[in-house]
Amino acid sequence: MSLAAEVVSGFFLLKSLHLVLQDEKMNCRRSVCIFICVFYFCSALGDAKHTFSVQELTVSPKDLKGCGEKNKLCVKLDDDCLSISSDGAPQVPRTPENFLNTSCHYLIQEESLTCRWIQTNHIRSQTTNSFILSQAKYFCYPTTILNIYSTFNLTIKTKNVISLKEQFSDVYLVRIQDIIKAPRPLITFVNVTDSSINITWTTGKEPVTKCKIRYKCINTESWTETADLPSSVESWFVIEGLQAFSEYRLTVSCSHRLGRWSDWSDWSDETRVKTSESLPSAAASLSYYVDSDENSRIRQLVLLWKALDVRDARGLIRGYEVSYKPIRQPSLKKTINTTHLKMHFQVSHSD
Repeated sequence: MSLAAEVVSGFFLLKSLHLVLQDEKMNCRRSVCIFICVFYFCSALGDAKHTFSVQELTVSPKDLKGCGEKNKLCVKLDDDCLSISSDGAPQVPRTPENFLNTSCHYLIQEESLTCRWIQTNHIRSQTTNSFILSQAKYFCYPTTILNIYSTFNLTIKTKNVISLKEQFSDVYLVRIQDIIKAPRPLITFVNVTDSSINITWTTGKEPVTKCKIRYKCINTESWTETADLPSSVESWFVIEGLQAFSEYRLTVSCSHRLGRWSDWSDWSDETRVKTSESLPSAAASLSYYVDSDENSRIRQLVLLWKALDVRDARGLIRGYEVSYKPIRQPSLKKTINTTHLKMHFQVSHSD
């Protein structure tokens, strides 16, 4: 008799127990199959681990609303009015340890407030984010709270979309003048030569005090960044010393000084541009051999050369000009244009 049993976590297996009875006298064999159902349930819970995700939220006046009698509050979602008291305190304890490296900036043209933080949770799950703005002395008006002279308390709220659990950050004191960020530049014009790029950009109606450009050849890893450039609403700069017939990626960032400190803008959208062609910077590497026929006085001079490296070619090589001049008969000079990398000339023994 043999018994085979197998148990797998979380599943059930159906195995057969075969009993083989052999009767030597009767010389017959009977097999009996007994089915055994094995049910095995288990769950293994490992140690809970923190997950980290970068979160970002942007609001403008049109995204905010008041909370009725709680007139010192401005919120993004109506539900936020129910989960927080008139003084801005949430109904549940704050968990600042779940909101790491929080930073905010303000864009004047958009009148928008953007905050970015690292969210920590015990499990990976989807959340919705919202802002709660509160003021201690004054009423909160959604249409005017986000102006460059405003100061308010900010609470970030996250809500798990499955468990509906709410988490509230610590209170952040926001003074708009301290977090004004320069507008993102827009590259408006690019002109090229074989060794330079002339780039023009604008920051709209908002003036800036300085900008910088970073650029790199398309097949390289590292960026080259210019020094700070004095700038205004519209500015231009010429990047020199570039490779001919090479594609470059360009982007611009600007800064201004408003309030107590300045902040660099986000990099502009990348612009790709190719420098123009130029004359090759090196001659072709030439070699030759003579192929002679013993039965004839005519021999073949075979010229061979390699295609130029891309850096030396500095453009598309469309053809080659080959000149041949016998030393003893210079008047028989020949000039031939070809697109091949090999040429044959008939020469006599005297040549």
